[in-house]
Amino acid sequence: MDDNNVGLIDPAPRTAEVTQPARPWRMNDDVANAACAKRGATTERARAAAMGVSTATVYRWRDGRTPPRLDVVDMVCARLGVARSDLFPGLR
Repeated sequence: MDDNNVGLIDPAPRTAEVTQPARPWRMNDDVANAACAKRGATTERARAAAMGVSTATVYRWRDGRTPPRLDVVDMVCARLGVARSDLFPGLR
C-alpha cells in the first residue's frame, strides 16, 4: 500500500460541463451593424429603427434567445439590403 497518497484531497474539484444549446437562429451582429452603419444608424435604437423592429427584438435575435419569424427576417433583409443567409446564417 502506498502511504504517500493517504489523506490527499483532489485540489481541483470536478464540475459538470455546461454546454449552451445550439441556436441556429442567432443573428450575425457584424453583418447587421455594417449594414446599419451604411445608413448612418450607429446607436442600438437607430439600428432597430433601420431594421424596422424594436430594440428588444434586436437583443433577442443577437443573443439567439428567440427564433425570428421568416416574414420579419425577409423584411429586415430587404430594408438592410443583405441576404437572409448572411444575416441569419443558421436559418434555411
